[in-house]
Amino acid sequence: MSAITADNACVAGDPDVWMTAAGWATTNYLPPVAEEVTSESSTFTAQVTRLGCSSGITGEVVAPEIVLFESEIVVTFSVDPVPQGRDYECPGNDQVPYVVELDEPMGQRQLVDGACLPGGAAETTTLCGDGAARWHS
Repeated sequence: MSAITADNACVAGDPDVWMTAAGWATTNYLPPVAEEVTSESSTFTAQVTRLGCSSGITGEVVAPEIVLFESEIVVTFSVDPVPQGRDYECPGNDQVPYVVELDEPMGQRQLVDGACLPGGAAETTTLCGDGAARWHS
């Protein structure tokens, strides 16, 4: 099985390592230039990618965990598990758009990928190489 490289965004190994309470661990990606997102926005579209190998398919996205803090909004996604008992290739998985609806506007807070925070499932992957922040006003 392959390891993480700049060209390979998914992770090989024991599937149970990438499980969270809500499902398989993922990381979400909001493009750095998200012109449609402003401090007044209360919705945005994240591009969700499965962290574990699944032959290029991210699958069904579970509603994210959203924690609102004074200086940041932490969004952590997961996806439904893949069927057990088969081998999956690691070409990197597709990005699935998911519209996130907040209870209040973004304001002056950073939008943070919870999977990239210290101790997060994706912290050491190339997907988190630039840190956990995905947007800020």
